[in-house]
Amino acid sequence: MTAILTEPFLKKLKTLSFITKKYMISRREGRKISRRTGGSIEFADYRKYSSGDEFRYVDWNIYGRSEKLFVKEFCREEELLIYFIIDQSMSMSVGAPPKFFYAQQLAAALSFIGLTTESRVKIAYFHDNHLNISPDFFGGRSIYKVLETLEKSAPAGATRIADTLSRFLRTARQKGLVVIISDLLDEVDSHKQVAELAVRGFDAAIIHTLAPEELNPAVSGQVRLYDIETNQMKQIYITEKELEMYRKEMEGLCEKWRQFCLRHHTRYYQAITSESVEAFTIKFLRQGGLVRRH
Repeated sequence: MTAILTEPFLKKLKTLSFITKKYMISRREGRKISRRTGGSIEFADYRKYSSGDEFRYVDWNIYGRSEKLFVKEFCREEELLIYFIIDQSMSMSVGAPPKFFYAQQLAAALSFIGLTTESRVKIAYFHDNHLNISPDFFGGRSIYKVLETLEKSAPAGATRIADTLSRFLRTARQKGLVVIISDLLDEVDSHKQVAELAVRGFDAAIIHTLAPEELNPAVSGQVRLYDIETNQMKQIYITEKELEMYRKEMEGLCEKWRQFCLRHHTRYYQAITSESVEAFTIKFLRQGGLVRRH
C-alpha cells in the first residue's frame, strides 16, 4: 500500500486540496458561499463554461487567447470532514490490479490530501449489510493510521449500496464530503439513497471504479460465467453480437449514473484500473473539480 505514496507523488499531493460544493460558489447552480464565520474566500480553479453560468465570471483573458469560455470558481477555506465509503464486495476483487486494491490506493492518496490540508478523514467499508466506519483521523502523521485501516480489509460478500447509505444517513452525526468508491454493480437500485445525500446536506462524489475487461471483455465461444458475489454459475456461448450487447449495457449503466449524478448535485468520475492512481488523482479529479492546486 505504501508503494503508491512515493516521495514524488507525495510532493504533488501536497499541492492539492479539496473543493467542496458546500463552500464553493457554483455559478451553474446559483449556490452561495457558506454563511459560517471564519475562513477566507479565495480563487479555486477554472472550469468550462456551461449554459446558465453568469458571464461576469467568465475569464475573458483566457477567451482572448484560446477562444474558449472558462468561468472562475471560488471557495472558503474551512475545516472539512471527509468520508471515504469503499465498496468491499467480492466483485471489487476483479481486475489486475484488483479494483479493491485500486480503491484502497485511491483512498490513501485522497486521504493524504485531506489530512495535509487540516481536514478530518473517516474510512468506511461496506458489503452485504455491513458498514464499518473508522474514528476520525486528523493531521499529516495520521496517514499511517489510515494506511493501517485500509490494509486490514479484504473483499467479501455482495454490493449493497442502498442499505449502506441508508445506514450511513442514520448514523452520520456531522455533514461533510462523502466520496463513494465502488463499481456500482448492485442488483438493487440505489439512486434514491445517493440523491438523499445532497438532500441531507452532504457534498457527494462517486468514483465509479471499473476494470478494462468489464467495459470491453475479450472472450468468445463457449464460456462458463461465475458470479463471485452469489456463487451462481452459468454456461453460455458468446458471439460478437452478445459482446456488443454487453458493451452497450455497460455504457448505458455508466451513462445512467453520470446523468443521474448531474441532476442530483453529485460529482461523478469514472476510474479505470489501467490508469495509474497518480494520473487519475492529478489529472482527472483536478479537471473534474474535486481537488485543486493551492
